[in-house]
Amino acid sequence: MRDKERLHDYRFMPEPNLPPLRLYTMETLPVDVPAEQVINVDELRDKMPEMPNVQRRRLCHTYGLLEEHSNTLVVSYHQSLL
Repeated sequence: MRDKERLHDYRFMPEPNLPPLRLYTMETLPVDVPAEQVINVDELRDKMPEMPNVQRRRLCHTYGLLEEHSNTLVVSYHQSLL
């Protein structure tokens, strides 16, 4: 196997089946973009489950749990999902 020696060896070949990904905020979204090409990132973020570190912090703050206890609860919960 030869080493890549020149810059032209590092050419990028775009995937032909993937459309280009263009990111917009809802304020800068062009009017002519079809609805099926729009992904609302804020809506997706709201649907995501709580991250484990945020869950541990919330359990400690809300219920006054020790960090070790909140960690045990979070790990047990996530293992039960598998």
